[in-house]
Amino acid sequence: MALKTKHAKDVAKPDEFVSTSMRAIAWLETRRTKVLAALGVLVALGVAYTVWADQRKSAAADAGRLLATALEAETAEVIAEPPQADEDGEEPPLTFRSEKQRAQTVIRRYKRLLARVDSGNLAAHAHMGLAGAYLELGKLQDAQREYQRVLESGSEPLAPYAIEGIAYVLEARGKLGEARARYDELRLLQEGAYRNLAAYHLARIDMAQGKKPEALELLKNVRQNLPESPDLPYLREQIEARIADLEAEGVIAASGGDDDEAGEGRSGAKKGKKKGGGSRSGSRAQDEDEG
Repeated sequence: MALKTKHAKDVAKPDEFVSTSMRAIAWLETRRTKVLAALGVLVALGVAYTVWADQRKSAAADAGRLLATALEAETAEVIAEPPQADEDGEEPPLTFRSEKQRAQTVIRRYKRLLARVDSGNLAAHAHMGLAGAYLELGKLQDAQREYQRVLESGSEPLAPYAIEGIAYVLEARGKLGEARARYDELRLLQEGAYRNLAAYHLARIDMAQGKKPEALELLKNVRQNLPESPDLPYLREQIEARIADLEAEGVIAASGGDDDEAGEGRSGAKKGKKKGGGSRSGSRAQDEDEG
């Protein structure tokens, strides 16, 4: 008995780590099939994610290239004789023989982009580009549809231009009342950031409706309140040109006064009476029935 007792005391206790490892191995052995299957699923998911990420990167790269080619066409010059490659064989920049040819190319290229992306900023830019090209071709209903899609995309930076575009199309189609409502919407957008542009358009609608004294008063008011900004040369030039034309006709502003009497901060309405507005640069095209 003494020997047995001594032997029992002398035998070392099993190492806890080894014991735990052995139990784990035994557990794995009894569940080998299930564990391997689970590991296979995890590996498959990892591979699938890698493929998805690579495809996403590839799709983004393709969309970027398609946008670049569309912008290249949209900004290309229209010249009668396209330049030839130089002596070094370098290809000249893209040019077109006519505005129609350019617009048709722009439409094809933006449609290719929309075949890859149907939402988000890239899609909004594509719809904006399509609208401009359709406008160039005189396809007013198509242009209006694309401007509306820009608005529906929720793109805040493009919203003012889409509203202006819709108003311009409505004006070109002779729907001056609807165009006026859109320009009023533009006037109030983003805390009045576009009020001067909208007032200029409203003055043009007044001119188109024969309300020349009201138009002159509104234009003078816009000129007075237009900030000195290098970003607004086109608007200032157009306002000055239209004021000069009206004054050359002997038109007197509705208030009977000059800029200082025109009343600060007014942008399209006298007290209690609305004034009118119009489109970006007059009716460039006849309305078409083509969808």
